[in-house]
Amino acid sequence: MSKAHSAIRALAATALAAASVIGLTGVASAQEAQPPVLRPDVFKRGGILGDDVVHFLSRGCGGVVHTRIQDHPEEPGMATITLTSQGRAAPGCDATMKAIWVDGVFPFEHVQYLPLDGGVGPQEPVSYQVPIGAGVSLMSIGSASHIAKGVSHYIYIS
Repeated sequence: MSKAHSAIRALAATALAAASVIGLTGVASAQEAQPPVLRPDVFKRGGILGDDVVHFLSRGCGGVVHTRIQDHPEEPGMATITLTSQGRAAPGCDATMKAIWVDGVFPFEHVQYLPLDGGVGPQEPVSYQVPIGAGVSLMSIGSASHIAKGVSHYIYIS
């Protein structure tokens, strides 16, 4: 082995030892820190794929439905889902939306169908009460009647 190879190996061994010491020190200091706490007053929902369900042109019907999920502290375990159609590609394009939520209560996956009248142009919001239960759940809203891109939210309901 040449002197250059020996020097490189010695340098690598020194770097590895230094990284190990730094890593162990970092782990020790991280264990002293307080773990993050889920604060319901701050975390209400974390969305995946936005707030809009996009219906693709299925049977000539396409359009966007804006979704909003709210909880009500005066009604524990209840959520309100508000659907606002931004308009359809053709008149008479009614849709059936589908809300699915997964939680720790048997049968773990719950479904509620939400009818939505279709019309060309923006429509009035339609709200539905959903008995989701208190705590954190994963809720997905999509279309039961058309091909669509749905939305999902981790939500906290008080």
